[in-house]
Amino acid sequence: MLHAANHAWGLALAEFIRMEVAMRTPDREAAVAAGRRAVARFHQVGDRWGLGRPVASLVQRAALGRLTEAAEILEESLRIAGDVELWNTVQWVAGDLGLTHVMLDRGDDAERCFDEAERVATRYGLPAGRGLAHLGRGHLARRAGDTAAAREHFRQAVRLCEQVGSPALVATALSGLGYVEESVGHLDRAAEAHHQVLELARTARVGSLTAPGLEGLAGVAAARGDAEGADELGRAAALRARSGQPPHALEQPDIERIMRRVEEDLGSGFRRRLRTRSWSDEPGRPPNHPVSGDTVGVMRGRAACPVRRHR
Repeated sequence: MLHAANHAWGLALAEFIRMEVAMRTPDREAAVAAGRRAVARFHQVGDRWGLGRPVASLVQRAALGRLTEAAEILEESLRIAGDVELWNTVQWVAGDLGLTHVMLDRGDDAERCFDEAERVATRYGLPAGRGLAHLGRGHLARRAGDTAAAREHFRQAVRLCEQVGSPALVATALSGLGYVEESVGHLDRAAEAHHQVLELARTARVGSLTAPGLEGLAGVAAARGDAEGADELGRAAALRARSGQPPHALEQPDIERIMRRVEEDLGSGFRRRLRTRSWSDEPGRPPNHPVSGDTVGVMRGRAACPVRRHR
């Protein structure tokens, strides 16, 4: 009927609905294909606001894919959003794409994206793009060994992401700051940053932020030779396993690093303790959840795409 009546907008809406339905299934390809058709049809009828929904959903779907595929979808979404001047979407997508490029070791591409996010955000008074740019540049500086620059970028990211009202982004910036301080031996400062992540998880009621906070504190404990404190790594793994949310690609390298340090400095029995101990859902409470071997495996080799859902 829609074809017969040539209702172009209705056809675009139908493709958008197909995408939304497909996103609730494991069929990622069908969701992306329907989303691209919706974008094309909304573009055809000149509905710039209609374009915003499928573009945002395409970005969300990209987060569930592999990094290279995610980058391709984000590049396409960035181009579309820019063509129709959806500047709020542009700042977010450019920042997400930049973080994806960081994980793909594409430093120049990442900088290009952060420049775009910052340019749009500055022009239109949008703090998110600037926050994402500082967050990404903090990771780039940390990888380059520039501790001072990384610290400043993460601090600015915390400030700006607080203005956005995104607990997930604030927590990511705080975790980065904590790991920077740990790397130069400022363990009290590192612990403070990771404790702030836990407090944010509690006050914002975002349970998924608890595991990153515990992992950061486990790193501090390992640096201090505190085997009991390092055991919080197991509590974090248990939380991730029960929630079905493995570490994203920005978190995975630090988890691997902490695990190696714990095993080297505190003994090879650490992994065995993780498998035999049990944990509660909150640090400091009596144990009550066993940690299986599969749970420990969550900490290795199962990183998801770095693009967090933070809108």
